Amino acid sequence: MSNEQTLAPFSFRRAKFARTLTNDIAAQAAAIIASQPFNVIAVRMMAQFVGAEKIYSGVLSSIGHIYHEEGLLGFFSGLMPRLLGELVALVISSTITYFINSYIISDRELHTYTMATSRFFASAITYPFHVVANCMIVNNTKLLAGSPPHMALYESWTDCWSHLSRTNQLKRGSSMLWRYYTGPQVVIQGRAMPVNTDSFFKQL
Repeated sequence: MSNEQTLAPFSFRRAKFARTLTNDIAAQAAAIIASQPFNVIAVRMMAQFVGAEKIYSGVLSSIGHIYHEEGLLGFFSGLMPRLLGELVALVISSTITYFINSYIISDRELHTYTMATSRFFASAITYPFHVVANCMIVNNTKLLAGSPPHMALYESWTDCWSHLSRTNQLKRGSSMLWRYYTGPQVVIQGRAMPVNTDSFFKQL
């Protein structure tokens, strides 16, 4: 058997993987864009618990409020970081699954575990995008959770990313069991105490 005949199945498999991944990316992007308005409403409904507010009390009333206050763009707040995070996670998990199942693991029964593990790994890597996306959804709204001193006011999602990175907050909430304070601290009477001001106001 020639080398070309040997490599043919692998070339076909790579081409099939590329086509499948391209279709998955297009479908995922369309689904994210279509669902973003509902994601904005859901996140803001949860965020208003911080200030015990009742601005977003239902889907229809929330749609009217967002359109009146922010226009159509308000329904797509935080879209870019969410879109990037989801698509990067899809590419990472699909690529890892393809290479492991094609060149390392031949047992088909283990392929399911490979996919689940690669998705978990990819979601851990892209978690900061979800943090930034949720911050931008509530940022600079009438919600207490999206205004100083609870949150700095950001000009863009990259500005938000930069500030959260400086204050070591990009991974906040990533642990399923524990929550750690990773912001600035000051030692008072031998005990490390959090400093809130620098965490919520950007340094110019």
